[in-house]
Amino acid sequence: MRLEDITFEQAIWKPVDAMNSIWELVCHLLFYEKRLLMRFLDETANEPQAEDNKSTFRLPLHDAYHIGQIVFLSKIQGAVDDRSKFS
Repeated sequence: MRLEDITFEQAIWKPVDAMNSIWELVCHLLFYEKRLLMRFLDETANEPQAEDNKSTFRLPLHDAYHIGQIVFLSKIQGAVDDRSKFS
């Protein structure tokens, strides 16, 4: 599965209003990836500071959780063949 294969309509679709769309999940992930990169580059003057590194170490779990949501939303829309490989 590649995000390039998701149509705009699929990206903004929500099964219920209380859930996030693929679009919203990707934007959320990009926001946190940018914060991690800025922290890595030590360019955090305008970024909120974490009290400790626990938040940094949780990012892989955070990403995996939301990527799972993206895959789920893709599958229930028929955008992903169950036999397809993820790349």
